[in-house]
Amino acid sequence: MTSLAELLSRPAEPLARVEGLMPWEAGMLLIAERKAGKSTVAIGASRSLITGQPFLGTLAVRPIEPGARVAYLNFEVSAATFARWASDARVPADRLIVASLRGRPTPFANDHELRHLGELLRDRNVESLIIDPFSRAFDGADQNSNSEVSRFLDRLDAWARTVVGARDVILLAHSGHLGEHVRGASAMEGWADVNVWLTRQGATRYLRAEGRDVDLPEAALTFDPATRLLTFSGAGSRRDAAHSDGLDRILRFLRDAAVPMSGRQIHDALDDMLGDHGVRDALAYGKRMGRLDWVKGPRNSQLWSIPVMPTFSNGGSGDASD
Repeated sequence: MTSLAELLSRPAEPLARVEGLMPWEAGMLLIAERKAGKSTVAIGASRSLITGQPFLGTLAVRPIEPGARVAYLNFEVSAATFARWASDARVPADRLIVASLRGRPTPFANDHELRHLGELLRDRNVESLIIDPFSRAFDGADQNSNSEVSRFLDRLDAWARTVVGARDVILLAHSGHLGEHVRGASAMEGWADVNVWLTRQGATRYLRAEGRDVDLPEAALTFDPATRLLTFSGAGSRRDAAHSDGLDRILRFLRDAAVPMSGRQIHDALDDMLGDHGVRDALAYGKRMGRLDWVKGPRNSQLWSIPVMPTFSNGGSGDASD
């Protein structure tokens, strides 16, 4: 035990490994829908942890120490596939240690093998540890049992922090069928300092995170097939995407009408396609984005229209010149 005064007198540690996403010396759980790209995200994290390049294109990273390494326990894909993916992502090959465990018994089922693996990783100066995925690393009988899963996670933490000597533990897991919670015991979400959700809607992936000092709103990702890296695209959430689709329909309706239309008229015309809430939300989104205007009409109605861009004497639009 130590006093608060003694703790405060120690040199300050960094606040985060990944700014806005992963605190220092944290456990992070990446929860992903099937085929959403969790291994792609994790390989990108390996690259950023080693090189210090921004994670997902925008999030600042404090890299691991010079000479330190990232270890990746790969239970998911073949060694050849993983090597190709990591090479495409330009992960520094000499600083990523890969344990290819697909199709093999999990080392967590054997104390001797687990300690041996941990000592090998310590000898290679592993600072960050990635396990992909939980379901194949788990050595218990029931992944839905909070008590069994908690025991596994406690053992994983103790092994990673003391035997391996890792600062960071990133655990990958599949989500349930709705994509909002981890598949299996809820103890996994309770274990993590940060929970990250990776979802997919059509061809677009979305990522959000919540945890200790972390509240990252959902945003869209772009996939680069040449490098197999995901980056934030600058687009918003799945809800924003739905509102944008609804707004496009409203804008087409208003252009065809060529006169301002009331909210009731828009609702009556588009309710079958968008639904009551869909029309209302799309109108609010359009107003917020500056793509719709409204004025007060008869009987307190709102008359909606498309803003008119200013024109200038030269026939163009934009700032007038002197």
